[in-house]
Amino acid sequence: MSVKAAIQNEAARYSAKVSTPVFYFFFDEANGQPAQTTSWAAGTAATVTAPSEFTLVELMPKKGRREARVGSINIGGAKTGVMDKDRLSFDYELVRPGVYRVTPKSPLKAGQYGFIYSLTGGGGAGALTARIFDFGVQ
Repeated sequence: MSVKAAIQNEAARYSAKVSTPVFYFFFDEANGQPAQTTSWAAGTAATVTAPSEFTLVELMPKKGRREARVGSINIGGAKTGVMDKDRLSFDYELVRPGVYRVTPKSPLKAGQYGFIYSLTGGGGAGALTARIFDFGVQ
């Protein structure tokens, strides 16, 4: 059985017109502050400090929502996190402390995508508390 994170609406509010969009990730250090718990983290989650803590995935359209597989459960146990085959590679470079420029390694086809940050948790709980920044590509 797959564990999925779902986002309401069939499309993201932001849609890039290019197949290799550029994103800028800002973390607490960008404000001259030491790393603290951010809006990306909650509960027992560690502080997010770099794009390497995110996973880029293609979101599968469903009626009224989009989904990403973030775990699996079978008779042998549970796995949380995005499976390797579902991950899309991206590069990032430090622009200045706390600010990173992020780009997909390969052009993205038209569709819906998201950067997922899965919060820690036991069993399937970690997968169920994923945070997602969603976007589309035209």
